[in-house]
Amino acid sequence: MASSTAHRAAISFMRRQPLGQARSSVVLALVLLSLLARTTWALTGYTVGGNGVIFKSENGSSWSSLTSGSGAVLTSAYSIHPDTAWASGGQVILKTGNHGSTWVNKYTTGSDALNSVFFVNSALGWAVGASGAIAKSTDRGETWTDQTKPVTVDLNSVYFIHPDTGWVAGGQVILKTTNRGSTWADKYLGPSVFKSVFFV
Repeated sequence: MASSTAHRAAISFMRRQPLGQARSSVVLALVLLSLLARTTWALTGYTVGGNGVIFKSENGSSWSSLTSGSGAVLTSAYSIHPDTAWASGGQVILKTGNHGSTWVNKYTTGSDALNSVFFVNSALGWAVGASGAIAKSTDRGETWTDQTKPVTVDLNSVYFIHPDTGWVAGGQVILKTTNRGSTWADKYLGPSVFKSVFFV
């Protein structure tokens, strides 16, 4: 509803502008639509926990329990749209495509516990976990392929800023790839164990 209202407002705004300002009006309207859409999407949240627990909120003030169909200890959740989200933990990556009503395990090949899941766009996603486990999806999380382990320590967090460029943090390592995960280079030499990595 909110995005539909925003769309009508943007179109109305463009129609009211003089012809000489058409290009800048279009750009401004697109920016406005993007910001309003993100504001609307930000109202839907997911949180996960032990025994397959998944909760959802539409405003962040109240939370309702969902049925995940899994008993795994879920440690990470990520969403690119209110309808589509993933939850990882144990040896599962659960996916919903209907606003959390149902969840299906899409990861059946790994033997290591997963700690984090992240999507850089609607198609390309990553999951990382124990003993250097890295899994990659190129089809919206429908299927996952285990990657060659670059290290043997536990990996706790993954973050990408571009389909080519991302980082993984974990036990005394911060790994970076610039070729979609074909190779990873350790960019940290020290004793610290990292639980999360993030870029702005």
